[in-house]
Amino acid sequence: TAFSMVAVQFAKKMDLDLLTLIFGIFLIILSAYYLFLSKRAPFQANWKSASICAAISGITVGLFGIGGPLMAIYFVSASRKKEGYVGNLQFMFASANVINMYLRIRNEIYTMDLIPFTLIGLVCIMVGKSIGLRILDKLDTERIKTMVYAFVGITGVVSVLQNLF
Repeated sequence: TAFSMVAVQFAKKMDLDLLTLIFGIFLIILSAYYLFLSKRAPFQANWKSASICAAISGITVGLFGIGGPLMAIYFVSASRKKEGYVGNLQFMFASANVINMYLRIRNEIYTMDLIPFTLIGLVCIMVGKSIGLRILDKLDTERIKTMVYAFVGITGVVSVLQNLF
């Protein structure tokens, strides 16, 4: 949260196109590491890795409004059960989004003309959550990990493509 608050302050002054491109490339590399190399060099879930992931996630939330991919990777690595993964991630999203929305409103980054898009986004989130919870029971932990890593890479590819076109 602290890193996100600072990043929001800098967001107005930065070249977000370049940062979005760099962020997308970072997500692609991160995804590739977890999909192909993590067995040889496993991730250690501890307070140091949690702090680093949370700080980077906070920065990306503040700059791009997207901090979930890195925390999804952290929580899927740190959680023993899929329910723990989902619960941790949902709590993190809820608390971070409330704080960041407040900061964006206060800094006039989020304005009234964005409300219709927000409402559409909320509906899509609720539909996606409903579908995801139905699918969750049918997936084992390893398959969830692979899907998380793949979707992080897809998010990176989409970020790069949106930036280039």
